[in-house]
Amino acid sequence: MISVTATAMRDGSPREIPVSQLVRGDVVTLAAGDMIPADVRILNAKDLFVTQGSLTGESFPVEKFEIEHNLTTKVAVELSSIAFLGTSVESGSALGIVVATGKDTYLGGMAQSISEQPAQTAFDKGIANFTWLMLRFVVVMVPLVFVINGLTKGNWGEVDAEQIEKPQPWDIKQLTRFIVFIGPCSSIFDYTTFLIMLYIFGCWDLTTPALATHSQSLFQTGWFVESLITQTLIIHVIRTNRIPFLQSWASWPLLLTSFLIMLIGIAIPFTLVGDYLGFTVLPKLYWPLLGLSLLCYVVLTQAVKTWLLHRKWI
Repeated sequence: MISVTATAMRDGSPREIPVSQLVRGDVVTLAAGDMIPADVRILNAKDLFVTQGSLTGESFPVEKFEIEHNLTTKVAVELSSIAFLGTSVESGSALGIVVATGKDTYLGGMAQSISEQPAQTAFDKGIANFTWLMLRFVVVMVPLVFVINGLTKGNWGEVDAEQIEKPQPWDIKQLTRFIVFIGPCSSIFDYTTFLIMLYIFGCWDLTTPALATHSQSLFQTGWFVESLITQTLIIHVIRTNRIPFLQSWASWPLLLTSFLIMLIGIAIPFTLVGDYLGFTVLPKLYWPLLGLSLLCYVVLTQAVKTWLLHRKWI
C-alpha cells in the first residue's frame, strides 16, 4: 500500500511518479528528506548534503556539487557530482538527471557482486595447494611405511604398531582422550608461535601490494614448515605414556619416516614445488626460533600428557 515515488519533470512540470517508472534521462528534483531514487548526475545544487553511509559507512553527510571536484578519483562513491541510489538528502536542494536505474546503479552492482561467487585470492589458492600437497604426502608416506615395515620385519601384513611401543602401551581410549585434549591446544600453539615470529620479522606492513604479498607468503611458508614438523613430533609423544626420546625410543622405521617428512617439509620452500605453492625463502632468524618453538612444543605436550595421566583423565 506504500509506494516510493520521485519528483520528475513530465511535460515541463514536476510530477510525483513511482520510482519504478524512472528511466535514464529523466530530470528529478531533490529536497531535504528525499531518498535518491536512482543514480543521479547533479545539474544544479544549493547547499546539497547527502547521507551515503549505507554505501560507505561514513556517519557524516557529504556535499554534492554540479561541478565535479574529484576528477582524479577512481572510487565511484567519492564523486562529488553524483548522488547514488540508496542514499538520502540531508539538507539543501538540487536538480539532477537520472544516469542509471535498478541493477545498473552502483547499489545494484554491489548487490549483484555479493550474490556472485567471490574470486579466489592468492591466500585461498595457497591453502588449496597446501591441502593437495598434504594429501599427496599421505598417499606417498603411508605405502612407504608399509614397505619399510615389510623389508625390516619380513611380514607385509603387519603395520608397525607392535614395535613402536612395547612397554606400557597406550589404551585406545587413553590415546583418543589425549588427542581430544591436546589437539586444539596444538593448533593454537602453532598459530600463536608463528604470529610471534611474524612480529619479530616485522612483516606487518600491508600498505603496498608487494609487501602484503610477501607477508602472506612468509606466513604461509613458515606456518607450513612449523606445523608439519610439530605434527610429526606429536606422533612420538602420543605413542607412549613414557617420555619419548628418553625413556622410550620409537622403532627405526618410524624415526626414519619422521625424519624424511621433516626434511622434505624444510626443503620444499627452496624447490620449484615451493614456487608453485607461493612459498618464499624464510629468514635465517626463523630457524633458531623454530628450534626453540619445537623444544617448547614437545615439553608442553609432555607436561600436559603427564598432568592428564596424574589426574587419571587418560
